[in-house]
Amino acid sequence: MERIVKTVLMLAAYGLTLALCEHAIPQSGVRKAARAAIGLLFIGTVAEQIAGILQ
Repeated sequence: MERIVKTVLMLAAYGLTLALCEHAIPQSGVRKAARAAIGLLFIGTVAEQIAGILQ
């Protein structure tokens, strides 16, 4: 359970940081990069959770 809470807080922190960057520089294409980064981070954390369950 502790691992899941850590993962959720990490995703929230990264999402907030990327949203602030997108707000500060709206025309730079940060939004697409932020979505891609959050997606990759989510896939990585889900894979880590699955690996932990299978061990």
